[in-house]
Amino acid sequence: MGGAAVSDNAVVTVDAGATWDLTDNCTVTTLTNNGTINFNGYTITLADGTVVSK
Repeated sequence: MGGAAVSDNAVVTVDAGATWDLTDNCTVTTLTNNGTINFNGYTITLADGTVVSK
């Protein structure tokens, strides 16, 4: 796996007190998580190839 950041990727910040409910696997450029991510069995892949899951 791996990848490069591209112009249409997202920079995601989950603010304190916020919840992100994943409904599919996704790729983002960067992720800052100060809240809650409900993975629901899915993964987040960062542009550098790092896979985040729970």
